[in-house]
Amino acid sequence: MSRRAAPCLLAVFLAAGVFNVASATPPGQALPARVTLRGQVVCSNCWSEADRKTTAYGTPADLKCARLCAKDAVPAALAVEDKGTVRLYLLEDGAFKREGSGWLGYIAKRVEITGTVREEKGTMWLKADALRPLAEKEK
Repeated sequence: MSRRAAPCLLAVFLAAGVFNVASATPPGQALPARVTLRGQVVCSNCWSEADRKTTAYGTPADLKCARLCAKDAVPAALAVEDKGTVRLYLLEDGAFKREGSGWLGYIAKRVEITGTVREEKGTMWLKADALRPLAEKEK
């Protein structure tokens, strides 16, 4: 191989991802996935205080609980329903800038959030890069 071809070949390998030199993701682990999810913003702690199949989230007791939990830095979550099962995605800051403090202004509201999902020790996290409140007909 000529001296001129070696740098070109290296560039091709790097572009193809053959050499994973500066990756923050450990080998064998998937990169965070960019997704758009629709669901209800809830308190990750208060959610489990009632049977959500019979009691919808958003009661006065839920809102009071969420305010108390927010003071203790309990993370908010996006409750996403899929085929009768609800999965909670704990919310973390991304490019989206919330009005006010924390997620309290969005608690119990249905929204669409775009961001990246990751799993850590069995817990799903959603980094919120964009948020759009859902209109009544979209819910």
